[in-house]
Amino acid sequence: ILMTEIRDDQSLADLEVIARHTCQAQRVLQNLLNFARPKTLATETCQINAVISSVIKVFRLQAGTKSAELHLDLVDDLPDVGGDATTLEQIMTNLWLNAFDAVPRENGHIWIRTAYDNDAGEVLLQVADNGPGVPEQDMENIFDPFFTTKDVGQGTGLGLAVVYGLTEELGARIEVENKNGAVFSVYLPIA
Repeated sequence: ILMTEIRDDQSLADLEVIARHTCQAQRVLQNLLNFARPKTLATETCQINAVISSVIKVFRLQAGTKSAELHLDLVDDLPDVGGDATTLEQIMTNLWLNAFDAVPRENGHIWIRTAYDNDAGEVLLQVADNGPGVPEQDMENIFDPFFTTKDVGQGTGLGLAVVYGLTEELGARIEVENKNGAVFSVYLPIA
């Protein structure tokens, strides 16, 4: 609200710093809570494309601050997946933030796609970026709690650990590979 009303450049810059640090503190706290909470079996269902659309509304503006281009390739009429929208939003948010942090300041690209594998009974949620990818020596540790490839003060090492825990909780699986950047693929069982 303040950003839309204030016209002073210095005040706007200060507000952006406050907003960025507030979001970072919120993410750290949420990740710690998610990491420490007892796991419960998911009994709800939701539509993954609706979750993606909701998360993208929040982060589309952030992409513009880094001149990152967002590409959506969402398959229509996907079956519902097991899990509540809040859990899937947390997975999507952490994958988005990792991709956003990884893309170059200029000419950054983030791809979000969904697909359906009828034979496997799975819906794919994939988040890819054109950043440097995950170093090969870090692949086996990327989902470990408190492991981070980010500079000191830039990451907590909880985001991907939380994603891994939540996917396990949903009976889903997650894979990571490098293809001109990092590609995270979450395979969600249909409801």
